[in-house]
Amino acid sequence: MNNAARSTGDGYKALDAATLDAHYAVNLRATALLSVVFAQRFDGETGGRIVNLTSSEVGHKGIIVNAVNLGPTDTGWMTKELRQELSAKFSTRRVGEPEYAARLVAFLASDQAA
Repeated sequence: MNNAARSTGDGYKALDAATLDAHYAVNLRATALLSVVFAQRFDGETGGRIVNLTSSEVGHKGIIVNAVNLGPTDTGWMTKELRQELSAKFSTRRVGEPEYAARLVAFLASDQAA
C-alpha cells in the first residue's frame, strides 16, 4: 500500500508548476517507483495487490475524486494478435472491454458511490 504524500497548505488556487513538480516527485514518482520495486521482487506464486491512497482537497465542496487505471482496453484498436499477447500477461487472461470502464465510471459518478 502506497501512502506517501507531500502536501502544502497552499491549496489548488495557488498551485504553480514548481509546487506541482514537488508534489509529483513524492505523490506520483515515488509511488510508481515503489510499485516497480514491489513487482520486481514479487515471486508471482501468491496473489498480489498494489493499493495507492490519495486525498482530495476539494472534498469540502462535495467533489469526490477517484482514480481509475483500466489497463489495456480494446476499443477497436487491437489486432487479434495483440489482444492475445496482452491477454496472456494477466491472471484473468483477458484485456478490458469498454463496458467494464463504462460500468465502473457510471458507478463512481452515481449517488451509490457517495
